[in-house]
Amino acid sequence: MNYITDRIYATELLGQAYLQNVGPWYKHSLNVARAAEYIISEL
Repeated sequence: MNYITDRIYATELLGQAYLQNVGPWYKHSLNVARAAEYIISEL
């Protein structure tokens, strides 16, 4: 499995997906990403 490690690229991909499928999942995905970064920084 390949992971996206570039935050800017990941945000662009999410933005493109949001334009194709508008919904509350977009903000949720951004919050999950922030939470994951916070957790990793605490380890």
